[in-house]
Amino acid sequence: MEDKSELTITLPKLPDSLRHHEPSLRKLEKLLSKDPLENLGKLKQELKKVEKALRTEESDVSKTSVAQYIKLVEQRVLELEALSRKTFGKELEEELKQVGFRLEGHYPLLKSSFYTLEVNFDKSSVTIWFGPKQEKLKVCSLSPKRVAQKLFELHNLITKREFVEKAFLFNLYKACETVANKENKKLEDPLPITSVLLEYTILVRNIAKENYTHYGRVFFSYDLYRLKERKINEHELELITATRAYTRKKKDFLWVPTNDEGVGTYISHLRLRGANNE
Repeated sequence: MEDKSELTITLPKLPDSLRHHEPSLRKLEKLLSKDPLENLGKLKQELKKVEKALRTEESDVSKTSVAQYIKLVEQRVLELEALSRKTFGKELEEELKQVGFRLEGHYPLLKSSFYTLEVNFDKSSVTIWFGPKQEKLKVCSLSPKRVAQKLFELHNLITKREFVEKAFLFNLYKACETVANKENKKLEDPLPITSVLLEYTILVRNIAKENYTHYGRVFFSYDLYRLKERKINEHELELITATRAYTRKKKDFLWVPTNDEGVGTYISHLRLRGANNE
């Protein structure tokens, strides 16, 4: 994010009584002098630490130029926050375009593909979610370039995994069988999606053994989305939309995309519908 302000603030000479605070004050000075808008979150955190430390010596500070320095820094932070609010969205949009994403929405919730970007100017942070604030993926500093880069990395991690459709469907079928047996149900009955996910994870972990990599809600959601062939062993996989009763607790449902633009559905159960079932 470009910092168009030319204001510089120089740390004054410290009296002997405040010399032990010099490392913290120098760190603050460094953050101010080198790309302060990109490091606004760190700058605010460091300012709070310095202010807290100096409060214990308030009588000494008030008589020095350090007090004026801190006031100038506080004013600078306010100016940077205002500039950030003004320029962040536009610059993020440009950064995302460079990595193939389109930005939509309004503060505090922006959208790009499957993801929600929750902007918090007070904390100088952006939280990246999968779906409409369903699965938290990452918290980034309020930097358009860093957010775009991290979103690109996360998207590739989710979507570029090896995916063998027949193997996924077969393992999913076996997981459904396990859940049906444990819950004394028929394979054609609605089965809780999170129970199926648990059994699927156990199954693929046992198959992969030492080559197993973490597999959770986000990967399962995306794999269900990209699964095109849904017929197996004279059954057809059906995703059942969650009723309001099943969306009260996260453990009872899973958000699954329906297109690349981030539209999706809350799914509570899976069912392997038989040839004679409607």
